[in-house]
Amino acid sequence: MEADVVVIGGGAGGLAAVREARRRDASALLISNAAPGGDCTFFGCVPSKALIAAVAADVGFEEAIAKANKASAHIGDTESPAVLEQVGIGFVSGDAELISANEVQVQNKRILAKKGIVLAVGSEPRVFPVAGLPEDRLLTTNTFWDLKVAPKSICIVGAGPIGTELGLAMAKTGVKVSIVDLAERVLPAVEQEASQIVYEALVGAGVDIYSGESLQSARLSGNELELETSAFKRINAEYVLMAAGRKPHRIESAESLGLKTTNSGHIIVDDKMHTSIKGVLAAGDCTPNLALTTSANWMGRVAGANALGKKETYTNNIVPAVTFTTPEVASIGISEAEAAKTYRDAMVAYMPLTEHDRAIASGNTTGYIKLISAERKFLKNAGGGQLVGATVVAPTAGELISELALVMQTKAFVGRIAQTNHAYPSWSYGLAKTAGQFFTTIEGRAARPADPNAK
Repeated sequence: MEADVVVIGGGAGGLAAVREARRRDASALLISNAAPGGDCTFFGCVPSKALIAAVAADVGFEEAIAKANKASAHIGDTESPAVLEQVGIGFVSGDAELISANEVQVQNKRILAKKGIVLAVGSEPRVFPVAGLPEDRLLTTNTFWDLKVAPKSICIVGAGPIGTELGLAMAKTGVKVSIVDLAERVLPAVEQEASQIVYEALVGAGVDIYSGESLQSARLSGNELELETSAFKRINAEYVLMAAGRKPHRIESAESLGLKTTNSGHIIVDDKMHTSIKGVLAAGDCTPNLALTTSANWMGRVAGANALGKKETYTNNIVPAVTFTTPEVASIGISEAEAAKTYRDAMVAYMPLTEHDRAIASGNTTGYIKLISAERKFLKNAGGGQLVGATVVAPTAGELISELALVMQTKAFVGRIAQTNHAYPSWSYGLAKTAGQFFTTIEGRAARPADPNAK
């Protein structure tokens, strides 16, 4: 058995790689030990958003879980081996081992990669030990979706996107939720102002937050766990849900061939997705790049093309990230502090939603829009300069960030946002209004220099 491009792993990165190879008229083969679709389809992006939508429609927990699993199954069907084979992509089920830089073995089958191999083996939930915690009371973001009956209470370890999304959704169905995280605030990767807004939304929904703490021990008393944190705080919950990050799957056979990895086990790649083994590329969560479906998809497309000798490039700086809480938090590019330290004349335009007409009309004025611009190499600040970063906190932030991603991807002047007619009163109209601050004062607001101490 042979193919031009052989891909190991059927998640977002792997699917993107085989599809890109086929788009370029090369033969492609996908190897996976699970159904194509990966964590995003079955345990992450898809079911969590279906759950959030169901809860927003006042659906109870059990029905919301059922709707989430139904959505995953539906989308999974569009990525099945049969569907892939219809477009000329081969599929082999099983665990793969690298025999050489161009040969893979799956059980008794040896598969030759004529042009290149792409490792897209993904990641799994990271589980931290909690003394005394019974195994049947421990949930991960994979096993959470097996719940058939709503728990009365749950303790989530991790205040990142997954923990805050699921925590807020469950709290709205009446589940008593506690969140424990070593970080000093929820969503520590986003701006402090955005973090505070999400914190207030969680607290407002009745969620108890234990920041700067870890979960140390558990004791089962009746049908409830008695939990203790590192700060000796007591929490009662039926289940513990681990949502504290992920760790990469490893291919030891590849490492024995000289595949270089980080201390955490991530496969080291360059911006072309090449690994330390010539002819072997990698994409997705198994690399040190952003662990997002959108970045995995982009990396997969780059790896699929470059396995055929192309020279496509990937960068983390143009990948939008969204946390689908209420309101949503979306960001792209670098932070204000990074911009101030990287560029000489970085500027920031800011508008709170209290001054956004659609937000006022909708009664959803919690949030803001922040755009960060910097001068170009030769054109300086002409046209408002280039957009290097942005944060949007709004009910539709996940949609608004796409326009900003397009501006960054095409290297358009920031002024193009202000010049473009946006429907009024739409949420996107706020982007144009904010961008106008780079040129003039808009209702008392003008762009200001970026602050190197911004948090």
